[in-house]
Amino acid sequence: MSTIEQEQLSAQAYIQQILADYGLPASLADWAWEKIVNGDSADQVALDLRSTPEYQTRFPAIAAREAAGLPALSATEYIAYENAATQLLRSVGLPPGFYDDKADFTALLSNDVSISELGDRISTEGYQKVVSAPPEVRDAFGQFFGVQGDSALAAFFLDPSKATPVLQKMATQADIAGRAQLAGGLNVTADRAGELADIGITGLQAEQAAANVAEQAPLFAESVSESQDLTAEKEGLDAALGIAGAASVKARQLQRVSAFSGGGGAAASNEGVGGLGSKGSGY
Repeated sequence: MSTIEQEQLSAQAYIQQILADYGLPASLADWAWEKIVNGDSADQVALDLRSTPEYQTRFPAIAAREAAGLPALSATEYIAYENAATQLLRSVGLPPGFYDDKADFTALLSNDVSISELGDRISTEGYQKVVSAPPEVRDAFGQFFGVQGDSALAAFFLDPSKATPVLQKMATQADIAGRAQLAGGLNVTADRAGELADIGITGLQAEQAAANVAEQAPLFAESVSESQDLTAEKEGLDAALGIAGAASVKARQLQRVSAFSGGGGAAASNEGVGGLGSKGSGY
């Protein structure tokens, strides 16, 4: 066998290995061999491979990223992303058959969703927070955002058109509302849960506060002499969490104790009657 023939066979083996590594159809081997026989180097054939329809179909996000002005991505980096993402998604127990196809990762790569960001979307601040939470939390998420079922929930959190911080806030909103319902029977709206999430309240803090508020339920039923409308979901949680807006609840406590004790108000403490606001505030 001549030196030229040996070089051609070596080049052919190199190209065949690339095709196998990239998951490209074996039919491209004939195309590659013809180019090698015509004198093209293995490196040139590998470069020309990127222009074939088969390559572009296998790695569609490469062109999408280029069109969007995102950093270039090689086929090797593309495959490494797919493998890392697959391991990550399997580790959190996504529904069977979900994200099993290489095409599933096209949108993530095209929108520059890194492995780190993908982890944030499905971590205890995202998908996992909702899917592993009590039923009340999952119900709240469904009511607030119209998402039902594990697959729909996973698709929602992996949708690259939605910003990761927004998704994490949504998970916290549902966590707050669901746990407040679980612990105190409170009907916290999406907007109210969003207000609490914005100031750093967690679902566990809301759960503790709601349990405290539930013990003080009579405070939120106005008597005939009381005109101010106080609610457990707003003023009650504010007081139990120790945040702004708690003064009105404490004022009602003092008024009622004062009336009960004949005006002395001796039973009222600086922290309010019955300890409202003394636990679960997280502050």
